[in-house]
Amino acid sequence: MPTVAEWIRTKLIESGDKGVCLADLHTERKANYKELGLKKVTGIYHSFAVFFSILIRLGWVEKTGLEEVAHRKGTMDELNPDIPRKYFRITPEGLAQPESAWFSPIITLMRLYPERYPKAIDFKYKREKHKGKVILDTETKRFAIGSE
Repeated sequence: MPTVAEWIRTKLIESGDKGVCLADLHTERKANYKELGLKKVTGIYHSFAVFFSILIRLGWVEKTGLEEVAHRKGTMDELNPDIPRKYFRITPEGLAQPESAWFSPIITLMRLYPERYPKAIDFKYKREKHKGKVILDTETKRFAIGSE
């Protein structure tokens, strides 16, 4: 089963220089997740856009410069000139990345900038060390690593 990032990579490669619109990717993923072999989508567009921004920060994806006028939400009749549909393409750097890096771009980003994500790296290490035992501290209402 491919990850969402691996599926995005495939779609970007297939689209060539024209690129893909982020809204179209999100809609296709939500509508066809079973056929695409992806996990069920429960997130909203904003979550998908934030995830996609990680690919941009890594330099694997860039804007093509192509923009179209978008339709207002829920209608195909009214145009919304305030928010254009922007297209993105894969960069040579994104193509050069091994598939293991595309498996989880978030982890790749954390490994590139460990000074920005020290707690995330530390938490992942501790979870592996303690064999994934994550418990809920009822006093602080936070998750912690440890035994029950």
